[in-house]
Amino acid sequence: MPPISRGTMTWPEIERTATSLAAALAACNLAGCLCGGETTDVVPLLDQDIDIVIMDSALDQEEIKRRIVAADPAFFLVASTNALNHYKILWYNLGTPGSLGLRACKIDILVPGIMSIPAISQRRFAVFKSGGKILGVPPAMPILPLILLKLQAWSDHRSSRYADKIFKQYADARDIEELLVVCLGRMKERLKGTTALKLPASFVGAGKRRIREFSLYYPNTQTQWKELERVFFV
Repeated sequence: MPPISRGTMTWPEIERTATSLAAALAACNLAGCLCGGETTDVVPLLDQDIDIVIMDSALDQEEIKRRIVAADPAFFLVASTNALNHYKILWYNLGTPGSLGLRACKIDILVPGIMSIPAISQRRFAVFKSGGKILGVPPAMPILPLILLKLQAWSDHRSSRYADKIFKQYADARDIEELLVVCLGRMKERLKGTTALKLPASFVGAGKRRIREFSLYYPNTQTQWKELERVFFV
């Protein structure tokens, strides 16, 4: 296999990957929501990877990956570079056949329970829109569990033993600050009553603790968190 070239993913590349992923999931009768982006008619916060949670499926992560690859040959699996890991990594080929290098986007397949991700009903998914039209990419996770998961990632990366993981906390923090702006901007009225999602009390409780922790490191967000509590935690 030629070496995989990632570099910085452009939005068209991310959208192309996500659109193909949505089609492959539909062919497999699977439903999932992106958990690396924002929600409804907001430009996604997708970085270099696509993170998607597959809901309402009894399949494990590796079987889901295999089915996606079977549905679309542009997806392929690569063994982990760590010999102790038995899982394979899912990629989407963005290059042209026969090229010397392989331009590809990595996709992380997640399921509820992994990293404390809660199960969420499909009817709660938020679609992406552009110019009033629904995009062909997978829907997004509702913004409340999304921001709590972002806080969890920030906290985990900050306390990691590995330098590359520790460095990720800064990108997490930027995403969180952007999500706060979205939550308290034009989406504020639409977000009221989001507690109807009935998220697990332990998940929400851990999120509140991380909010306090984040506020200590980013005191400029304290007022935003207080306002957010009045929207979500009523």
